[in-house]
Amino acid sequence: INDISNNPQPVGAYDKQSFKLAETFFQTITKGKISFVTPEEALLGKLMLNMYSYVQAACANEFYLIAEGFGANMHKILDTCQTKENNIPNPHASKSGPGMHKEGWFLLEKIPFAELITTSFKINESMASYIIQKIQNIKASKVAILGMTSKANSDEIRASLGYKIRKALCYQDYDVVCYDPYLPEYSDSSVLKNVDVVILMTPHDAFKDLEHLKQIIRNPNCAFVDINGFWKELRGNAKTGGFHHVYYSK
Repeated sequence: INDISNNPQPVGAYDKQSFKLAETFFQTITKGKISFVTPEEALLGKLMLNMYSYVQAACANEFYLIAEGFGANMHKILDTCQTKENNIPNPHASKSGPGMHKEGWFLLEKIPFAELITTSFKINESMASYIIQKIQNIKASKVAILGMTSKANSDEIRASLGYKIRKALCYQDYDVVCYDPYLPEYSDSSVLKNVDVVILMTPHDAFKDLEHLKQIIRNPNCAFVDINGFWKELRGNAKTGGFHHVYYSK
């Protein structure tokens, strides 16, 4: 609702008369700029904007992996080196969405160089496996996933990587619990009690109070995996060997 009300609305139309009819309708529901473009331009605009965000996320995730290889804290790098002109987004464990599995492929049909988008897909989809590989070095049996939706502060679950990491963790014989206040089936926070590891997948605003989460968990040795750098009090305080975004609550 917020997006429709405020975002630009390019209208793909074959002639001015069709556009004017569509414009009259859109003016009743949006304050965003309404533009007359061809149907091809309207669709390409949607695909390109979504994939630009996706490619940026893949770049941030790859930078995160590079920093890990040097034993460096990616969020310290971001917090000390960012400028308005060079604003790298935070890494993201669950950069996904219902369109990401198909929209990039539509753009690649007629170009000779497809590596940028295809590699972005591989990077973003592999972050869940990277997290699992690292938590295997932690003595843990019960693992909690925070956020099962594909978008923060939303109940959208299509293509969510939260389900992918849950399945992979179950295959590794972990006792897996999930908490997401936007999904009725996962809205019970009591499942977090006594978990050994918490993996932040979707940074909902409801998760911002880390101290409140610790009180629910009641395990002073619980490890927190936060690739996104969501919790500011932990952002620059990574302490475990080699995996700089696992944090201990004590």
